[in-house]
Amino acid sequence: MITQRQLAIKYGGGTTHHPKHIGLGHFRIEATSQIAGCALMHPDWSVDTASKMSVPTSRLLPAQDYTVRLVGNTPDEIHGENVLGYFRSENDVLPQESQAGLSRSAAFKINNIDNVETLSFQFRVVPTVTLSGISPAGDYDSCIETGIIVVAEAEKFTMTVVLQEVYLELPQLDGTRLPEIANEIDGTVVVQESVTADGSGNSEYAIEQQVAGKTVFKSYSEISFTAGDPELMTPHMKRVRVSYGQMKPATPQEWVSTGTKSGKGRIKVAVIITGDVQVSNGLTFNIPESVPFLILHDPPGGESSASFTSGNSAVLSLGLAKSTSSGLFQALDVGIFSTTDSHGCILIGTSTG
Repeated sequence: MITQRQLAIKYGGGTTHHPKHIGLGHFRIEATSQIAGCALMHPDWSVDTASKMSVPTSRLLPAQDYTVRLVGNTPDEIHGENVLGYFRSENDVLPQESQAGLSRSAAFKINNIDNVETLSFQFRVVPTVTLSGISPAGDYDSCIETGIIVVAEAEKFTMTVVLQEVYLELPQLDGTRLPEIANEIDGTVVVQESVTADGSGNSEYAIEQQVAGKTVFKSYSEISFTAGDPELMTPHMKRVRVSYGQMKPATPQEWVSTGTKSGKGRIKVAVIITGDVQVSNGLTFNIPESVPFLILHDPPGGESSASFTSGNSAVLSLGLAKSTSSGLFQALDVGIFSTTDSHGCILIGTSTG
């Protein structure tokens, strides 16, 4: 007659393959049958992820069906995220289907008595999204440190974002404390952009992983664009919004406070496009065909003469402003440049800023 069975709990942060330290989880074991003779002497069960991260904690129990319920965690929050709130789908990151809810059921199977049944409670924090670089690197590659990308009009470029999950710190032998980092992030990132001319970058991109042996040491996504026209309006920037795909959509207020280089779950990258923009008809006017810059007189006397040499120049600056009904203001500087030489040739041109 079979009277006992083994039940185990695997508890931690990150993936089930490499759970991270999230403190002390508190559970309660409840017999589904509610038979008084099978009641547990100690129904409360605590699992310390600091010492049981890779090996599940198991118990020998009477052979029947059980429900194991997560009732608390010490501390309550990990990296700003409520532990129980994650399983209840209250946090910004939604749990995977198998991890939704605070309870797990363990049905007793007579043909599986030699195995330990493991119930998994895997908590996930909002991953940190960081802009790591662009390719090909441009003349303003150092601007990336402030979350700004500078590219030329019609240039094709690829920006890379890296994702990591940060959990509680663990004490080291030298007395320091280092955060637990999970690099194994799956899923997608969602991109909203105004950089391309046709909006082709607005899409969902897969998160790729770099693996050494069986360990994932980098999760990242590469997002490619072809730059459209420069932005004429101040501050002459276009935007790329990148969000972790398993997050709830951000509100406009949340986007205002989102970081430009690194942020929890999302970033907004500024893109400056350099190039030429054709001036519209409302901002143009005709330049006179000839402008006298110098009048040369023949001095009196038969032996006298007058001349001018090359290298002299004159500049005339004109200004033009246009105000629209929406209150937007545009300005255009026009320069007229004159170059003279011994043959008296004059070149007139315009320049836009």
